[in-house]
Amino acid sequence: MSYYSQLPFEELNDIVARNPEEVDLRLALVEHYVRKENYVDALAHAEMAEDLVEDKHPEVEVWKSLCLIFNGDLELGHEQLQRVVRNNPCTEFQLRLVTEIVPLFTGEQGESMTIDWLDLTGDERTDLPDEFLDRANSFIDCVNCLQEDADGGIQSLVNHIAEFPEDINARLYLAIAYCGANELEAAAAVYQQVIELDEECATAYFDLAALVSDPDEAIALTEKGLECCPFAKHARYNLGMFLIRKGDYAAARRELTRIPADSSVYTEALVATGMAFEEEFDIPGAVECLEKAVALRPDRADIRGKYGQLLCDCGLYEEAMQEIDAAIEMDSNQFCVWANKGLLHLQADETDEALHALQRSLELNPRSEDAAINLAVLLAESGDIPQGIEILNEAAIHHPENALVFQNLGALHCNLKQLDKALEHTERAIELGIDTPAIFWNLANIYCFQDQREECLANLGRAIEGDPSFAEQFQQDEDFQKYWDDPDFLKIVSQ
Repeated sequence: MSYYSQLPFEELNDIVARNPEEVDLRLALVEHYVRKENYVDALAHAEMAEDLVEDKHPEVEVWKSLCLIFNGDLELGHEQLQRVVRNNPCTEFQLRLVTEIVPLFTGEQGESMTIDWLDLTGDERTDLPDEFLDRANSFIDCVNCLQEDADGGIQSLVNHIAEFPEDINARLYLAIAYCGANELEAAAAVYQQVIELDEECATAYFDLAALVSDPDEAIALTEKGLECCPFAKHARYNLGMFLIRKGDYAAARRELTRIPADSSVYTEALVATGMAFEEEFDIPGAVECLEKAVALRPDRADIRGKYGQLLCDCGLYEEAMQEIDAAIEMDSNQFCVWANKGLLHLQADETDEALHALQRSLELNPRSEDAAINLAVLLAESGDIPQGIEILNEAAIHHPENALVFQNLGALHCNLKQLDKALEHTERAIELGIDTPAIFWNLANIYCFQDQREECLANLGRAIEGDPSFAEQFQQDEDFQKYWDDPDFLKIVSQ
């Protein structure tokens, strides 16, 4: 509660009289009247507060709605309360509503705004319109059914909406129920219906944004929701993540840095801001963000692991290992942390430790393509090429579009002189978009072993064109010794 609400009633009344246009003071006075169960005067001051604000003020609307309900105007109060709740899905606002404001009226902690207020439609409320009572009781039955039987609850909500098509809250419940049943297309359709009925329903915009696959559409929906509810910090965080997904990293940082430090998602926003810097190869900027995040949440293993990875990218290997070891001590089941630990051991030429860390990473996430590639290459360098090939073959099943998997498969098969497979995988890597000098070196090597001189020399030329330093290396690589005195070879490497 506010500071003003703690003042003695007479003192507060005098302050309000001297400052009649201060909304917060007026709401504190409303609270005092509610505590006295004087709902008539509470409603009068809530309406005065409403007149003081130009735009809709969710807290003013909540106080007024509750005062209407407890003055006996249940139908209007209920409709207004439900509208303000669905149109202001801010965590802090809804938590304050349930834990602070509602108990002043009911004397009990509320859990569901919809059920709590429809429960006021008992036998003593005989003055309510029949249609309102029928709708309220029908909806309560639907919610109870949903808690006991998801499929039955969904069908009961569908039937309820057919009878009461203007019940927006029932449609929201139905959309959420569809999400819980993983019927995402049905959920999206219902959210669209809600928006058509209530263009200011921020909840529908935010929830629908999480369902669509197109980042531009998700961004547009979230921005529309934020126009209706600009204080929704979780939604602003989501907007930042959608912008990162789109590749608009500067815009993502602008949104994420608008989240205040007292928000429950501030730490996550720092991490996401670091990700946006990282995507633009500004590693120092990313490190600065993650350093702040670690300071705020030193108990978060995932954040410390990410911080360690960024320190590694900066070449700060000792500091990186400290953070990664701390992350593993907190949570030893993070595959990406083990993968980064493996890379750090590679930097220190600690092969056995690197093998152990990379194997652990792949055990935790058998679908990790990066861990598979790094482990396979390390096994090959350690002399176990067949095991490296086996790991990459499994990775190719999970990631048939990963060009690096096929490039490395081609190289390992070439080392074993399994030339048909080597050529097949190397050509597949090129199909998938790899056109680096190294891939043409691999191709030249395969053709060299196959005694296909023209193809070998052609690919040697392409490799040198991409990286002139390869010319000297080709003259020292014994795989190409048969061509060292070949005039065409000498011409290629001397260009």
